[in-house]
Amino acid sequence: MLGLASESKSEKKVAVPVHHRKKESHEGPQLSREISRRLHAMPSCCSVALEMSDHDQRRLHNLIRGLDRVLVAFSGGIDSTLVLKAAHDALGDNAVAATAVSASLAQDDLADAQRMAAEIGCQHVLLESSETEDPRYRRNDPN
Repeated sequence: MLGLASESKSEKKVAVPVHHRKKESHEGPQLSREISRRLHAMPSCCSVALEMSDHDQRRLHNLIRGLDRVLVAFSGGIDSTLVLKAAHDALGDNAVAATAVSASLAQDDLADAQRMAAEIGCQHVLLESSETEDPRYRRNDPN
């Protein structure tokens, strides 16, 4: 699931302090290859995210630019990578990635998320999570 948090006064969102100068965003060939690799490893329904028209990409960037700062809930998957890249392109260092770390997160997935955030050039915050200590989580009741 994707998430954005901002300082927007019109909506209730979490403020994220970011005290860095903006720097130019970049899209290196390594990032493009990684996104392509992930896309081909996922079901075809996921490819819709990367088939955005130029118009839709501009709309997304304009929407994000309207925010002062954003925190992207970042799993390192194709969807949150797309959102993080767009946020970083629009806001530079005012876009921050956040990943919840717990026993339920595979170390390889964490390493992938860290590498992707670094390749995008984004600050990546790791937040300790303890959902596995919640008996309701462990029960895994059907929805």
